[in-house]
Amino acid sequence: MNSKSITWGTVIGVLLAALGIIAPIVWDLYKGKAELELQHLSSATLVENRMQLDKLKITYDGKPIRALSKVVFAFVNSGRTAILQEHLKVPPTINFGTNVEILEVHVDDRKPSSLEVVLGIATNKEDLVVQFPLMNPGDSMTLSALLSGNARELAGNARIVNVKGLTFVDRRLEVTSKRIDWKVYVVGGFSGLCYLVFIGVSIDFRKELRTRAVFNSPTFEIHPVSSAEAYEELIRKYFPGRTNSELRPLRVAIGEIRGGVILIEQHRKIVRLMTKLANTSETTASAMVGAFVLATIGAIFVISKVF
Repeated sequence: MNSKSITWGTVIGVLLAALGIIAPIVWDLYKGKAELELQHLSSATLVENRMQLDKLKITYDGKPIRALSKVVFAFVNSGRTAILQEHLKVPPTINFGTNVEILEVHVDDRKPSSLEVVLGIATNKEDLVVQFPLMNPGDSMTLSALLSGNARELAGNARIVNVKGLTFVDRRLEVTSKRIDWKVYVVGGFSGLCYLVFIGVSIDFRKELRTRAVFNSPTFEIHPVSSAEAYEELIRKYFPGRTNSELRPLRVAIGEIRGGVILIEQHRKIVRLMTKLANTSETTASAMVGAFVLATIGAIFVISKVF
């Protein structure tokens, strides 16, 4: 593989990795301005007279009911800005379906523990209104509702300043595992690509450092050679990963050789250019640093989302 293809491969790889890492992070910052998630955690029918037995009566607090169900759900501020009480133009309202009445509602968990929650059951006994003075980014509350009837689903609506609406997430199949955002996989994949680029470029950089040490050694000397092709062979030996633009001054000097006769001044000029090139590693160093920085940014993003 020639130097041009190696460099373009590195550049394209770093650019693609930059796009794959930066774009999801920017999108996460953009979409995360304000967002309130309604997460459906579980639904269960606790007691039910399926066989319609006349002698079997189900009562709750002395009142007969057809069945007793329990629904567990959570509100999470998954955005990046706080939601205040004055932002709740229409507070979050939950409905558990037709012919289902709310019997009791409990706050099972709240993070942080100081999070204030105000629950209200509408007069129709079918709607639950949830209010709070403040939910900072990352705050959450887990609620459970005991219901009269077979309640398997829930629906919610709200009008909140700078929030399009409740984001509904069904997590009933995710009880034992944490939900990982798709952006984590994208950023993680491209971060891995960046680390591979970093390793590959580091190998080239170490080769360049060895070449620099050779050219700066007081005992190293390049003797005049017999042809322009012999100088090209030296370039391939000492500068295998350099770009065509970096090698252009050398090739121009070699191209000045006419008729196979190499003047001593031409030889010295070529050696000076080789020594100068051996002490220049900006392209490789920049690619190596860029790949490492991108990979590190991606790794920090992944860790912050997973742990």
